[in-house]
Amino acid sequence: MRRTIISSKGRVTIPAELRKKLGLNPGTHVNWSKENEKLVLTPLTRRRSEQSGVLQDLGQRLATNDRFKPPPPPARPAAKSIACP
Repeated sequence: MRRTIISSKGRVTIPAELRKKLGLNPGTHVNWSKENEKLVLTPLTRRRSEQSGVLQDLGQRLATNDRFKPPPPPARPAAKSIACP
C-alpha cells in the first residue's frame, strides 16, 4: 500500500507505478465516489467528440490510400464532327 498526503488545495499525487499500470496520463478525466468508507477513483472513457476525431483521422488516412480510392469515371467519347452538304 502506498501513502500520499492531501495538499492544502485538496490535491493528491497518484504514485507513478499506479498511474503507469492503470494508463492514467495527464489530462485523463476521472470520477470520484465513496464505496463502504473507501474513496474510489474511476478513469472515464473518451468523450464522443474525442472519438469522432479518431474516426475522422482514419477516414482521411483511408482517403489518401490509393487502394481505397474509387476508380476514375469512364472517359467521355470524343465528339464526332458531322459534315453538312
